[in-house]
Amino acid sequence: MLSFQAAFTGPVLLMASNRQSEIDRKRDIDHYLIDVHGNQVLEEMAYQIEHLHKQAECEDGECHF
Repeated sequence: MLSFQAAFTGPVLLMASNRQSEIDRKRDIDHYLIDVHGNQVLEEMAYQIEHLHKQAECEDGECHF
């Protein structure tokens, strides 16, 4: 009886493991895409700050608007 149960339990566990791996892979891709978008937003913000800083004619930490 034990070997009969083991014969059916093994494949079920493998299928569950494969399913979880697929879920984990999709989650990791989503996290990567979120990180890429976040980096793009930060780069754009840094560019805008640099542009504003140049517009304000800042020299040595003193800005003249």
